[in-house]
Formats: sequence, structure tokens, C-alpha cells
Amino acid sequence: MKPIEDFTNALQAIAEDKTISKDEIKKRLLSLADRMDKAKASQLEKLAYKTKGLIDEYPNNIDDVVSLMTAIGEEDWLRVEKATKPLLDIKRIRDISIQAGITPSV
Repeated sequence: MKPIEDFTNALQAIAEDKTISKDEIKKRLLSLADRMDKAKASQLEKLAYKTKGLIDEYPNNIDDVVSLMTAIGEEDWLRVEKATKPLLDIKRIRDISIQAGITPSV
């Protein structure tokens, strides 16, 4: 199996398993990063670590993060654009709320 196939399959498995805990997701991503390192796929290794970081930043949007990182890994830039929008909207709402002096609930 090619590294990109392993990468996308691992992320899709995470996205499809609705019962998986955040800690288990992080463990799987660390394992994925290790496999990408061993396969000499450093860019995919970095994406696995970045995915973990984004899940920490957007814990309520794991599906969106996984969709985004899968699209980036596959270099499907149209899907990247679509997957980025929900994450940008949340960040923008947070920033606007804070600037307005409101405690954001999102």
C-alpha cells in the first residue's frame, strides 16, 4: 500500500467511527505519523501531526478537520476549499464575538 493510501484510509476510518474517543483519535494519529515516518513520507507525517493539532483546536469539528486533512493529503484543492469553510466560519465567529466583548459559545 502506498503511503497516501494508508494516510487517507486511516483518516477515513477515524471519520467513519462515530464512537471513537478523542484520546483514541490522537493515539491513531500518532501511530499514523510513525508509519508515515517509516515510509519516508515526511509530508504526510507532518499532516498527521497537524491533524492532531487541529483536532485539539477544533474538538467539536473532528469530521471537518479529517475531511480537510484528507483533501490536503490527496492534493484535491477543490475539496480543501470546501472542507476549510466550516472551520474558518467558526474561527471568524469566535474572533468577532471576542472583539464585541461577548464570550463565544462556539
